[in-house]
Amino acid sequence: MTADVRKIEALESFRGSLVNYSADLNRTAEELKVLVRRIEQFYESEQPAYWKHERGLAERELIEARNTLSRLRASVRPEDRPAATEAVKRVKTCEARLRLCDQRIGLCRQWKINIKQKVDELLGPISDLVHHGEVLLPSAAVELNSLIDQLRRYTDS
Repeated sequence: MTADVRKIEALESFRGSLVNYSADLNRTAEELKVLVRRIEQFYESEQPAYWKHERGLAERELIEARNTLSRLRASVRPEDRPAATEAVKRVKTCEARLRLCDQRIGLCRQWKINIKQKVDELLGPISDLVHHGEVLLPSAAVELNSLIDQLRRYTDS
């Protein structure tokens, strides 16, 4: 059996491209892992903390609005009472804001579970990319290099 080997340089170029692709794949896989972890952190930590903080603010605003309404309604005689329309409206707005915060806190719990599942689903394929970039492609490049060396010896003889 004979081989018609004419361009070993093309194989060397391919090996170099393989090494570069491996490095690019490793870099991309690392960027993906960082991005996935950042998204996970956003939904598991930052959003719940934000809505808990907002709930605390909404509770304080509701207490202030109720106190204001109570002061307006606290007159001894009903005819001395000032109109409390704005204060009642403010209390209702604050109650709605508090309900919204409670809803979002509940949603954050659901998001946390869903995001964790999706992150786990993504990290498996990303690990496969890392394995290809760190193990399989470099070993293919090494094997190709040894084949190139064999071809050189063959063409030199």
